[in-house]
Amino acid sequence: MSNQYGDYDLETIKNQIEKTEWEAVLSVFRHVRMATEQQIVRVTGLDKMTARRTLRVLLSVEDVAQDAGGDEPRVRRILTKANQRIAYRAWVGQTSAVYQLGRLGAALLRERGLISDLRPSEQTDPKAIAHSLCILDIVLAAHERGLKGLQAEKPLANGDGASIRADIALPEIGPDGEILGWRLIEIEQEADDDSHARIVQRLLRWREFFAGAPGPQPASPQIVMLFNRRLSEMAATLEQWQGALAEVAARHGPPPFVVHYAPLWDFLGEPHWDGSGYARLQPAAKPVALAADPLAGVPERADLWGLFGKVWEIYSVSRGNGDVSAEYTMPAGSLRAMRAWLASAEMAETREKIAKALGLIQAHTGPTIAMSILNKMIWDIILRRYGIDRRHIGPGGELRIMAAPPEMPDRTAGYGDYHVRVSLEKNFFERLREQGLLPEGVTSSVMETALAWVLGAPYTYAYELGLRERPWITPKPKKEQAQKLKRRR
Repeated sequence: MSNQYGDYDLETIKNQIEKTEWEAVLSVFRHVRMATEQQIVRVTGLDKMTARRTLRVLLSVEDVAQDAGGDEPRVRRILTKANQRIAYRAWVGQTSAVYQLGRLGAALLRERGLISDLRPSEQTDPKAIAHSLCILDIVLAAHERGLKGLQAEKPLANGDGASIRADIALPEIGPDGEILGWRLIEIEQEADDDSHARIVQRLLRWREFFAGAPGPQPASPQIVMLFNRRLSEMAATLEQWQGALAEVAARHGPPPFVVHYAPLWDFLGEPHWDGSGYARLQPAAKPVALAADPLAGVPERADLWGLFGKVWEIYSVSRGNGDVSAEYTMPAGSLRAMRAWLASAEMAETREKIAKALGLIQAHTGPTIAMSILNKMIWDIILRRYGIDRRHIGPGGELRIMAAPPEMPDRTAGYGDYHVRVSLEKNFFERLREQGLLPEGVTSSVMETALAWVLGAPYTYAYELGLRERPWITPKPKKEQAQKLKRRR
């Protein structure tokens, strides 16, 4: 039996896994040498049971090799499983099991021409694992949109020998299919006082690279930076990067590159691969001063204050009497009030936009895309009516609103899967109260709950509000249920 890679008996290994979907599953590991089950299902199109069965088999296969000069034999595997579950998307916080490429798996991928070396993934640092999984999310987003040639962890060199490694490199393809250059996409996961020196060094490496002579396949100096950070951490993150950029500019002059940035969740929902539409990172020697008033920078709009009145008007019909039992009943009164509001002439255009946005969510829509759609519905459609949207309010502002994912990340759309989180800064709430914009006796937590309910209702009660032709969960016909029961017996 031929043995193409030294002591790797690949034919015997293949015989052990031939009744699985190993080729489809293993190919996902060629990018960053690790993946979660959700990512595997997403890219292969396999159902979860098939994917899980394949993963169990790939985890179980192993062989033993004796290293030259070594005393102990080495066990080699196709895949291994990380010792801990990782919450790699910072803004979601849900953990995932992580599968990593072993030496046998690397040999199988190399035989198929998908990688060039036998390096396994033996990463144990949760932050490093999260970083790689975020890179894989971007790779998968590119594949889903038909982008070709994108490479993860791509080393690049300029004409003077200076080198960098891009988290993601997207090729610019010429008319004859040749690669003319690369666009860089970078991921940042942490930025605090302890990160300052690291960020400065990263900027200096970019400066040296882009200031030198271009290489044979030059990289565009327009860098897209994606922050895998919670919404509450974005202000401090930008402060660190702006301060570091100011320090580098003060020492060496204006940088020969431009950084456009966005939260990673925004990018995954609707990618702008060239950074168009994203804010440009500007140097700021002083910490970024957050606006004391969320209306700063936009025209004074009294109708923003009408938001709180309208929210309470709708919410209080069913929930505002302090009756605990109301929390366990269908909020029919609030739904009638909200349906009448949406049916009004002034809401006609807004209602149409909401219905169109909800139409983008299907049973197969993943949590990342669904959350992006819902956040845009909340900020860019509903709240925009009240003179404010997420492009005008600071990331650490007084009014923080965000769609939250389902408890199980791979659940399909349904009632209660997604909800809205709202946080009102204390001083902001007190200012609202002082100006008489809140009902008497309403606390900050109650107002947050009311906002969360009203802003989440267009999704949760889409059918009842006339925004969707059918409920999210449609009961199966009795005949189909009977057949399913019969099969189980």
